[in-house]
Amino acid sequence: MRVNIRKQPKQQRSRALVEAILDATARILAREGSERVTTNHVAEVAGVSVGSLYQYFARRDELIAAVAERHGQRMVAMLSDSVRTLGSAPVDEAVRSYVTSMLRAHALEPELHRAIIQHFITSGLENLAELDAVIFAVVRGYLELHRSEIIPDDLDAAAWVLMTTVRSLTHIGALSRPETMDESQLVDEVCAIVLRYLLGSAADTTQRLTITRCWDGGPARPSERVDIALQWRSKAGRTLEGLHLSFDAPLHGDPPPAGHAGSTPGLWDYEVVEVMLLGDDDRYLELEFGPHGHYLALKLHGVRNVVAEGMALEVTTTRDAERWRCEAVIPASLLPPGVNRVNAFAIHGVGGDRRYLALRPAGGDRPNFHVLAVFGDLDRGPGTTSSLHYGRIS
Repeated sequence: MRVNIRKQPKQQRSRALVEAILDATARILAREGSERVTTNHVAEVAGVSVGSLYQYFARRDELIAAVAERHGQRMVAMLSDSVRTLGSAPVDEAVRSYVTSMLRAHALEPELHRAIIQHFITSGLENLAELDAVIFAVVRGYLELHRSEIIPDDLDAAAWVLMTTVRSLTHIGALSRPETMDESQLVDEVCAIVLRYLLGSAADTTQRLTITRCWDGGPARPSERVDIALQWRSKAGRTLEGLHLSFDAPLHGDPPPAGHAGSTPGLWDYEVVEVMLLGDDDRYLELEFGPHGHYLALKLHGVRNVVAEGMALEVTTTRDAERWRCEAVIPASLLPPGVNRVNAFAIHGVGGDRRYLALRPAGGDRPNFHVLAVFGDLDRGPGTTSSLHYGRIS
């Protein structure tokens, strides 16, 4: 939008005066509504003379339009950092980034945002056209780059549907979503809608696992909790391409393996987080990760019967003084056929202080991570989102 004002402020003092006038207009809009925006009232709240205000703004509509323009520019600035990298991002990541950015942009000065939208709904939406044009161009450009991965053929229509849907849901969600729905859940729900439209299912959503138990079923210490996320990757919502695995775990400071980071035999003897994925028979994949960049992938057919090991993975590990984080990409070719069950574990400590934690403990008289019967249900690739905790899926 473009606002015509009588005189452009050039000096610092005049620019500060205009900002004070716009700040006062914004406060009145947010607290009292657009009907209370008058030149006299704005001048009073800003602490300036009406004559000074009239140097720059002749009418109340110019004041409101100027505040709306400034607010829109701030929203675009918030969006620009995230949309700048959307082109190369996978569809699921781009959608989540876009939805999250839109929600936070709409949450910027929410009462002012509400007042501006309400004013332009009654006075004409053409003042919002430029902001819409910027967003449309970004969304349309991204869809063009990923045309082969999505279902819609009419990209102009798809961009408009996406822009309008996300804008409406994030606008309402930022202002008046249910008390029981936090920002993360709102983002998940909007992403599911968008991904179903683009890909035919809520593909590439995230399943979260939380390790809070010891191997025998007793509670782990709160400081030992491990949070794991599984993000299934698919092409056009139909062909499973692989799994993105990430987790956040406490750093216990155990001595690392002697070798360089990378595939490391016998990693279970060190501080590790393990994820096991079971197929529809007794084939399963064991994945182990250490805080210093070591990892191990094992294919098994039957309990403890290793048929392949040492497969290379794309793994990134970071750590600070208290915690470590890992991300790994697991190609579909490594996953067992019909993968539908999961368990996860964490091991740390030395000698008699060795501790074994499990997502779904097997019990018994000693730690045993290969009791396949206790593995929990796993969402079979794309299509659903859930959080998997000990003993239940919620």
